[in-house]
Amino acid sequence: MEGTRNFEYLRDNFYGAGQDSYTQPFAQNQELFSSLEDIMPITNGVCQMRYGYQLFNNPGIGAVKNMYSYQNLDAGIRKILYTSGTAVDVSAEDGTGVASVLTSTTTNPRCVVSRDYALFSQTQTANLTATSNPHGDCQKWHSTQGLTNLGITSGTAGAPNASGPLTPGTTGTNGDVGTTAWTNPNNAKIEDGVFATVTSAGPAGPFADELKCTNFGFAVPSTAVISGVLVEVKGKATFTGAQIATAHGQLIKAGTATGNDQTFSNLYTTSLQFGSAGSSTDLWGLSLSASDVNDANFGFMLNTRILNVAGNANLSIDVVRITVYYLGGVSINSTAGAGSITLVAGRTYTASYRNSLSGHWSDLSVSSASTGAITNKSVIVNVPYHGDPQVDLIALLGTLDGNDTSTFYVINYITNIPGSAGTSTTYTDNTPDDTLVTQNVASEVDDFGTVHGAFDNSVPTTGLSFFTKYRGRIWGAEDATLFFSKSLDEVTTSTGLVAGRYEEAWPATNSMDVSTQRESIRGLLTDGDVLYIGTERHVWRVSGDSPSNFSKPEIVFNEVGVLNQDVWQIAFAEGRPLGMLWITPDKRVIMSNFGNYEDVGTPIQDILNTLNLSAGSSAWGGFFSEGAYDIYILAIPTGSNTTPDTFCVFDLRSQRWLVWHPTDLFSCGLFNIDATGTPQWLMGASTGKVYRFLSTATQDRVNDTPVAISPMIQTPWMHLGSPTQVKSLNEIEVITGDTNMTINIDGASIFSQTSSPNTVVSGGVLTNSPRGFKKLYLAGTTAKDRFYRVTFNGSGNSVNVLEGYTIEAVPILY
Repeated sequence: MEGTRNFEYLRDNFYGAGQDSYTQPFAQNQELFSSLEDIMPITNGVCQMRYGYQLFNNPGIGAVKNMYSYQNLDAGIRKILYTSGTAVDVSAEDGTGVASVLTSTTTNPRCVVSRDYALFSQTQTANLTATSNPHGDCQKWHSTQGLTNLGITSGTAGAPNASGPLTPGTTGTNGDVGTTAWTNPNNAKIEDGVFATVTSAGPAGPFADELKCTNFGFAVPSTAVISGVLVEVKGKATFTGAQIATAHGQLIKAGTATGNDQTFSNLYTTSLQFGSAGSSTDLWGLSLSASDVNDANFGFMLNTRILNVAGNANLSIDVVRITVYYLGGVSINSTAGAGSITLVAGRTYTASYRNSLSGHWSDLSVSSASTGAITNKSVIVNVPYHGDPQVDLIALLGTLDGNDTSTFYVINYITNIPGSAGTSTTYTDNTPDDTLVTQNVASEVDDFGTVHGAFDNSVPTTGLSFFTKYRGRIWGAEDATLFFSKSLDEVTTSTGLVAGRYEEAWPATNSMDVSTQRESIRGLLTDGDVLYIGTERHVWRVSGDSPSNFSKPEIVFNEVGVLNQDVWQIAFAEGRPLGMLWITPDKRVIMSNFGNYEDVGTPIQDILNTLNLSAGSSAWGGFFSEGAYDIYILAIPTGSNTTPDTFCVFDLRSQRWLVWHPTDLFSCGLFNIDATGTPQWLMGASTGKVYRFLSTATQDRVNDTPVAISPMIQTPWMHLGSPTQVKSLNEIEVITGDTNMTINIDGASIFSQTSSPNTVVSGGVLTNSPRGFKKLYLAGTTAKDRFYRVTFNGSGNSVNVLEGYTIEAVPILY
């Protein structure tokens, strides 16, 4: 009868095939596979084994967390940088010549390369600062200049200046702590042997109240950097019984006692003497600016501690005084001596500290006082040396007559001696105004109010993450705030002087808040036109190239947050930008063409769901391309793994998934095009070794104890052309180059059987037919189901794992 004839199910190519392991039987797409493990994207109709990998190098810094391509175009140098949790190494582009760049970091540093320099920032709490210049958490590396600080802090130049000691203009009982008020608190204003007094009793009291001292009259320069505060109290005490008293207190900022509560030494003994707390480098746990200490409500709150024993302590205070220490700059020694300078109003001086190798200038130091009106004089200027070893020159700057500090001209350059930090040199200025006006401008304000030159060339803020280059600036993030550097235009003056490197100049005002929903920034990415900001919930965007036209951060993609910076990648297909891909904190893979976005991870959602979220920060993604292959690799830790063990591979041309299980756990990847134009697929293993995936490598760990690859291909549940008919199997013929392939075949007729299928064949071995075809004969097996699933287990001895197969089935009539 017609219904009893054998029929064949044939697949002789696999174009467009990929893995769909998420769709449930029996709704699976018959053209896809339920598993494609360790198979390359199918570009020629054949299922070929994935690339193997061979040893590239062993940096020796532990598990490599990130890799970066570095180029010095002027010197024709190309390098690869490797970062770990504790160090940074570098090698030649071929993997040889590994050398150390940076050691002893506390977390993984990140990098962006800009104009011959690799700029390093921390991730969260790393301190990449050289001990000679505690200026921030960022550094830069150059292939011939080595490692130096990113930016130069003008505030560290010279020894701290002292303002004071000054005494309070206002004193009184605070009334917050004790019940006994001070008598004659105004006597603490002057050191004259006349006392402010109070008595405190123990153990039940009454206790002494606080002595509040404010209105010290400080006039620290507005640009000064406050480095410390010293408080001195002169007093004595008499005691009855066994009572003993000690003194302590806090600074008053904006009228409120705050900061560290410090104990005073040598105070409240029977002899009159000074007790002190604080120092020239002690800020009492506060952040203090010049305006804070100059405020009339700045001061000190004195309190006492009484031991819990009977008796009284009679406390007498002669005077309270405060000295504020600040890091300053240039000062005028004298205007004596004959010279060529004649000024009606006066000239003001400042300095900028230079690294002539990198071309960076520091922010302007604290300005000097005005010379005032002088006639035919020269000016002797004190210029502090700088302790940062990268500073080799000091640019002494001055205003024209009138002290207009919006414009500074270069007077001359002075050699810096880093070993003389804390001391100054003198320079005799004999430059008349008509000569100075012809010199280079170092700092100025244009007609639109934009500052150009060295002004506000501040170092990056502490805690910056995710350095990214966008529209001629370097961008970074901390929590929910974006920060950005100057541009080249903003460090260039009207005379053509480039007073600094824009990458190293970060004005404190160059920031913008991103999130309105208590989100934190997890990554930055740019397509060149727009800067995208990923938080745990959304993707935001900013456009523009200067503060005058930056758009306000706005949400562009809702509820598709970024898991971490490393999974977020720009991807290309056949040489054209395809968009960007990332995995979300709720384990979805999103692809966007920069306008729209979609979840493309559904076919392998079952695998994505095994992501170990507790180690989610270790997941990473990368774009890789070679010949017919354009892929996005998403490396995830599954199960209890804390380093990625599974590669989810997205073929960007067919937009199909495959899954790879490399022998090693890989913590990062890098796609690099070397100087010869050859693609390099580099992966950093948890062992600290770096491997290169190659089309010629048919094993893992080549040159390093090779391990065979075990590709596996599993079909969906196939109805073989007749989903309602029960059929038995006669034979399966396989076209493969793998001489040791084994085959498993399972059967099922209803959905419940798919989780525990009928085993038709397990580990079946192919034999050669009389005509030389590789076959597995199935007559006599227990094949009697509607649907069948075939698993092809490769041995790794051939690149061509599966070229086609034919299944001969026999209908069963009941």
